[in-house]
Amino acid sequence: VTIEDPENGSVTVSPTKAEKGATIKVTATPNDGYEIVKITYTDKDGTEKDITTAKQFNMPEADTTVKATFKKTDPGTFIVNDESSAWQKAHITSSVADVQKAVKLTTDEQKQLDEGTNAYVYITASKASDVSSDLQQKLKKAPGNGYYVGALVDINLYVKMGADGTPRQITDPESKIDVTLNMPSSLMKDGKEYEYAVAYEHDGDVKTAKSSFDKKAKTLTITSDEFSTYAIDYKSKTASTGDGTSTKSSTSPKTGDPLNIIPIVAIVVVALGVVVFAGVRMSRSRNKSKSE
Repeated sequence: VTIEDPENGSVTVSPTKAEKGATIKVTATPNDGYEIVKITYTDKDGTEKDITTAKQFNMPEADTTVKATFKKTDPGTFIVNDESSAWQKAHITSSVADVQKAVKLTTDEQKQLDEGTNAYVYITASKASDVSSDLQQKLKKAPGNGYYVGALVDINLYVKMGADGTPRQITDPESKIDVTLNMPSSLMKDGKEYEYAVAYEHDGDVKTAKSSFDKKAKTLTITSDEFSTYAIDYKSKTASTGDGTSTKSSTSPKTGDPLNIIPIVAIVVVALGVVVFAGVRMSRSRNKSKSE
């Protein structure tokens, strides 16, 4: 059995000499970043026979040549694969391109991707537990006065190579990622209008994250590059006091509003009229006294 020298891989056969009808096993090994295209052997007439799948053949009644061809592996695909079981159907809504920029692969992960293994990026979301009352107070106050903590949720970001790969948690992506979840119905009660804010704790610091509420879709989108425990805070859209109670919005006039100056001008004009009237009466009284 003769082996044609391949490019981008290697081929071995066993045995290398055999009688007619003996089984010849072929092992084709591509170089890193390459894959097998085709494996063949020649029959007694010199015709190539495909054994890419079988990787073995029966020895013909003549010498034979085994050949294997290889090609560069197509790179794997970067897949944003959201977990359907996430709390309130939380999922990544950034584009795949933006997620790929945000999630930096290790050298080994990048090599696997280049060699054809898919990279899966996803989040998990679940109700947070064991959040201390002290931290809850800090999360409540982070957006400003008047907010209440409506929900606490742990949102974690992962990447894994291959569908059955071991997940690697990413707490600090290279750039911000959008995560959208269904707003809990408990935070949209009584048909009232609320303002929402998102606060979180990361590496011991309490911060606020950019967020936006879609009233029509009833979804909340959180934009962050630090994944941890988040608090969804809310308050009534009326002005709120520091103790958490609500008051009506202030109706104080804005500086420079011409409509609010009119009452003041009217008062001044009336006052001037009273002064002039009083002056005239006093003058008449003095003149009358002199004539008497």
